[in-house]
Amino acid sequence: MNQLKIYLFPAIIFLILCHCKPNPIPSDTLTVALDSEPKTLDPRKATDANGMRLAGLLFHGLVKIGPDLKIQPDGAKSWIQKNRTYTFFLKDLTFSNGRPVTRDDLLFTFDEFQKTSSPFHSAFKNIESIHVEREKGILKLQISLKKFSAVFLSADLPIIKILPKKEALKKDFHKNPIGTGIFKLKKKTSRKIVLERRFPSEPNLPKYISFLIIRDAITRVQKILAGEVDIAPSVVSPEKTFLFSEKDFQILSAQGLSTAYLLLNLKNPYLKNKEVRKALSQAIHREEIIQYKLKGYGLLAVSLISPQNFFFNKTLANPPFDPEKARQIIQKHKLENITLSLACSNNQNSRDKATVLVSQLNKTGLKISLGTAEWGTFYEDLSRGQFDMAFLKWVGVTDPDIYNLAFHSKNQAPKGRNRSFYDNRILDELLEKGLREKNPWERKKIYDKVQSLINEDIAIIPLWHNKEISITKKGIKNYVLPANGDFSTLHKVIKPLH
Repeated sequence: MNQLKIYLFPAIIFLILCHCKPNPIPSDTLTVALDSEPKTLDPRKATDANGMRLAGLLFHGLVKIGPDLKIQPDGAKSWIQKNRTYTFFLKDLTFSNGRPVTRDDLLFTFDEFQKTSSPFHSAFKNIESIHVEREKGILKLQISLKKFSAVFLSADLPIIKILPKKEALKKDFHKNPIGTGIFKLKKKTSRKIVLERRFPSEPNLPKYISFLIIRDAITRVQKILAGEVDIAPSVVSPEKTFLFSEKDFQILSAQGLSTAYLLLNLKNPYLKNKEVRKALSQAIHREEIIQYKLKGYGLLAVSLISPQNFFFNKTLANPPFDPEKARQIIQKHKLENITLSLACSNNQNSRDKATVLVSQLNKTGLKISLGTAEWGTFYEDLSRGQFDMAFLKWVGVTDPDIYNLAFHSKNQAPKGRNRSFYDNRILDELLEKGLREKNPWERKKIYDKVQSLINEDIAIIPLWHNKEISITKKGIKNYVLPANGDFSTLHKVIKPLH
């Protein structure tokens, strides 16, 4: 892994030798580092991780997934389920402009997320009817489904955020989002997003959370070292954690729910060949990357679902690392010097890992070129199928229905998230059966078959499951590193008194 050292050492030396004058953080502000700007703060269109996480602070859903990955009340204080009907009893919610939530707001919210133009349309097309009424001063919302869905409460419904009908119809709503959340938007630029706490709080709970958007990895580490950041959630690469001494910082880690993988465009004439896909998988030394590039902060992946998940298929295995066998397959198919592209975002952490993957894959005799782009362009290229391979990370995988999103033929891009353009009718039938199965053990049997099919077909190349790493200033209290990486615990964080 000498090549890794070549990339890493200059950055480390620069960091150690650079002495930056810190900008003091106001005592009433909690400063959090982000590595990218959210695409939007409008929850109807927020599909990137940071956008969805910030929306969770500005808006309430009916329910949410907590740091322990269990369903928790959010905008609803309780609910009951009877067959295919869910009845929610809402809290007394007001929007950040002081207006109370009404029946029309709730109906409008579901209309927006059910639109065919919504990126979340597929999650809610199973809704048969919605009824809202006020009973004894409490808003009661009733949702009936066409068919039972095993993931409606745990995966689909948390996506929806309660919208203000009148205000959300304005064209500039994305610039001034108005929600019912604990925080409201105070300021937004391309470099900083400041949220203000809406309700009186106990002492030492900061009034503001300032999210600093620091795209460059070296600059990000510099600012953390200089004391300009209170919390850096999953934005420092594992190989740079040694820079943070236990004297001044706390380093928190937990097995996360994200999976790094190579997305393969199965419309590509070369990648249609399963044997070629196997060669690519055999050429990648996953263990070496985990050891040296991730510094052990990773776990070998054979599925999109991590091993600690109940639905994980323990029988799976990747083709064994065998670069010589991979080279022979490429020679057999006379593909030496054939050029394939590997795309990734221009995030430095992604580029670093993609560079190592390109180096390993080139040893097969193929010519792999690395192409990078800012996230928006990269995302559009994937949706349009304008790529050969792409280095990606699927974040927050908790339910096996992820395979429905990623591989069902009806969910092919550009409308859906099946960006590999995988098409397998047997898999489609299994996925639809798994969605309707109520018994978790029977569901597991179905998704064991689903994972086996994808594994045998090498429809994607799983790489590793990332561990979440957060760095905080010494003295920060009540910060919990959620397995799903969300920001739900930030409102409880206490800063030390100075």
